Amino acid sequence: MVDSIEGYDGALKLHFTSVEGLNGIVTYNFLRLTSMAFLNDQSEIEHGKNLANDVLSAVTSDITDARQLELAQRMKDAIAVHSPHDSFCTSFTSVDNEGSEAHWDRYAAESTGCAIELDVKELVRHANFAVALTPISYVPSRQKQAILHALRAATIANEERDWEHIIRQLLSMALPMLKNPEFEGEAETRIILPSEIARHESSKIRTFYRGSVQVPYFQLRRTNKRKLPITRIIMGRRCVMTASEIRVLLMNNGFGAKVPITPQDSNDR
Repeated sequence: MVDSIEGYDGALKLHFTSVEGLNGIVTYNFLRLTSMAFLNDQSEIEHGKNLANDVLSAVTSDITDARQLELAQRMKDAIAVHSPHDSFCTSFTSVDNEGSEAHWDRYAAESTGCAIELDVKELVRHANFAVALTPISYVPSRQKQAILHALRAATIANEERDWEHIIRQLLSMALPMLKNPEFEGEAETRIILPSEIARHESSKIRTFYRGSVQVPYFQLRRTNKRKLPITRIIMGRRCVMTASEIRVLLMNNGFGAKVPITPQDSNDR
């Protein structure tokens, strides 16, 4: 499959989860690409849209050409109606956040869960969908560059293909990359499924329940029945599974005996 790893540092990444999440990932051998409409923090999408509008206003303030002004307005209209349902993603953080109490509390059920270390570059390279592996941008200047790149690409594409389709696709990739600078410590990386592929593969959408709410997702797998590239399991300080139970889980699902299992706060790599 096509991969998109531009700007990626190639390091291993952590996926914090509960023990139920660990069981599901290991047993069924996939990660969930969840609809962006069900993010924990919905302000993320609004942050990207507001930034895109600010950048567009600044860029077009000196435009006098009628055609370019019309295109700029169409861009603003597209941003206004952009839906988080257009993108699906899953998130990781840097291994440097292994000791982050905030990550353990928020994403690993207050340290009762675990962190799964994966080679996400390898996962994307052999993924069952053409996904993009993208480090999140927290620096305002870089965020503006990302929006400008998307808008300029849309301007060029306007000459060749349906413009509405192109801008929707670009926004579905650009907006999930942008987060409030206050969250820079999260050091987040995302695997994103673009809107065009999500629509084309819509028959493969599944749902799971988060409380009483049905959340849409795609199953992110490796091709040819390869196992997920799990390189380590880190047990939370209050993990409700023992190391022996995690080892049995891995062994029973074909991951072998070589995946290290280490406790939270361990320096054993």
